Amino acid sequence: MQPPGPDIRATSDEVAGLVAQGEKVYVEGSIGAGRSSLVDRLREEHDAIVLDLLPLREIDAPAAALVEFASSLPPADRPRMTRGGDDEYNQIATVIRERLAEAQRLVVLRLPASWAQITERSDEYSGVATDDARAWFTGITAVKAPTVVVADAAIAPRQLGLHQWRVLRLPDHRLPLAALESVPWGSYARDFATLHDLVEGDRCESPLVWRLAVGALGLGSESARVRALIDKPNRLRALAGEISHLAAACRPLAESLRVALAIRRPMAPATFVALASPPPEHEPLFTQCVGYGVHAVRIAEPVWLVLAQALARVGLPQRGHHDLAAHYRSLDGASSPWSLDRDGARAWSEKVHHVAHSDPDEWTAQELVAPEQYWDRARVLSHARRYRDASALYARCVERFPLDDYGWHYGAWNLQQARGDRREVEERYRRAIRLAPENPWWNSRLVTFLIEDGQPAIARKEWTEALARVDADGEEVVRSPWLALHLHRWVADAWLRAGRAAWADEALGGIASLHNDEPRLVELAKRVHAANPSVGHEDPEWTAFLGELPARCGVAEFHAEHVRDTWKHLRRLGGAELPIPLADRTADGERVYFTWSYASVLLELEIDALGGVEWFARDRRSGASAEGHRVDEELAMWLEWVIRG
Repeated sequence: MQPPGPDIRATSDEVAGLVAQGEKVYVEGSIGAGRSSLVDRLREEHDAIVLDLLPLREIDAPAAALVEFASSLPPADRPRMTRGGDDEYNQIATVIRERLAEAQRLVVLRLPASWAQITERSDEYSGVATDDARAWFTGITAVKAPTVVVADAAIAPRQLGLHQWRVLRLPDHRLPLAALESVPWGSYARDFATLHDLVEGDRCESPLVWRLAVGALGLGSESARVRALIDKPNRLRALAGEISHLAAACRPLAESLRVALAIRRPMAPATFVALASPPPEHEPLFTQCVGYGVHAVRIAEPVWLVLAQALARVGLPQRGHHDLAAHYRSLDGASSPWSLDRDGARAWSEKVHHVAHSDPDEWTAQELVAPEQYWDRARVLSHARRYRDASALYARCVERFPLDDYGWHYGAWNLQQARGDRREVEERYRRAIRLAPENPWWNSRLVTFLIEDGQPAIARKEWTEALARVDADGEEVVRSPWLALHLHRWVADAWLRAGRAAWADEALGGIASLHNDEPRLVELAKRVHAANPSVGHEDPEWTAFLGELPARCGVAEFHAEHVRDTWKHLRRLGGAELPIPLADRTADGERVYFTWSYASVLLELEIDALGGVEWFARDRRSGASAEGHRVDEELAMWLEWVIRG
């Protein structure tokens, strides 16, 4: 037996009455308030089409939602994605919802807490998968048809654009510990009894708090510590953290928990245990504590997040994705989802996800139906530093879905890491920006690539255009540090690493002073200021290099002094326009050279032991070149080459 669940009959009846009147209903509730029970009741009593959405931490969440929603229609009527992009997600979701409305079918969406990321306006850009999820959600909910959204209480319906919906709230569900006596605690029965002796008999908490407290005791936590954790304001998170800490000390148990965290769908308790394969004495931890449910076990999202963070260093056992793929393969038995019912389509999506992480041959044999399913596999390759393979897979993705800006961008990034063709890298970055010009990540990566590729003039021009695309009026960067962190910071850092501290300061534009509580911005601003020649400073690392020339390059001190004097002279001539060069001793050991190397220009300057200076410059594109001996007498020509870079 299980403890009595919350009484959701009144809310269910009210929802049914509102739906009968053609209303759209938003039901919010906290953990344990009965959201799952409400969804089950609507499914059973009203033949509702229920979509239990994946958390948005799963990159294929929009694709899985699309596949499962499409399975509500007859196979011949299921729309398919051909172009990619959030607009197509929106269109397909709208078409499916309209056809279901014609058939007078009720649609119920169970929204995990992480879907708060799809809010109408956010200070942070959450990513392309979130854009697709937002478009898909809007496509369903904008249709004039009875729809129910069951969500975490942390998500306000108005943030999701659901302004005219009827809002109901499930009351919090709290029980005395005695109400859980009927739970089949098994090997944790003694720990439940210990907890019973620790707490007041009339104290009521969320059932999940009691379950986690039993789990902590079952793993060996001291009674006094568990008692103290129960009294904390954030008791649920604290107890989950205690379980994580104790489990991490036992490798087999930690690995079993990692497998359990990889199970993304509610699952029958016996199957859940068989796949996670915990030590037998700790099975109740998986089915009654961390995970729970009478007919299907699920792990609440807040608990999942704590466990996943704490166990991140524990590698998922090789059997994890492999066994899960085999399980879902036995349920769907197909390489394409288009003829499967809803249960089969859900199983197919899970299988595709797990084979992407375990069996590339079987993954390739599947009919992939959305860009995110390519991303899932490509990210596995990228994390394994197989950058060229990842880039090739993203290329396949955009060939299939040409409007997929994510695929264009990460195809470029992986090709860049693989040291592939620079022109192709740049073109892929530019394709991504043409498709999503407002995306700060895409713009940041293009500008920093141009800086690193030795195209400073083009990078500066692109930076100006990027600001116009992303934050034309400058309001976003003022309102939130997010854009400053993910656009301005990376560009400034790239300029600083390229020896252009003055341009780094220009990119920062004073934003660190706007967000002086953000340590990464403040620290970068300090580094830029310390290296900025326009305010009379020299880069500390460069100064240290020049000071240590005899040891670094094996030259005599009098030679090093000539090199330092030459640099001071050049700095007076070029000022902030003069970037920090590469420097070393020539192969014959008789001179020290400075080199500025860009995509368009190569400049070399050599200083001999007597202080003599020779310089050479070449235009890489035209082949034109110039050379001289005394920089000060040929100032205009030399500066022209410097600026050309």
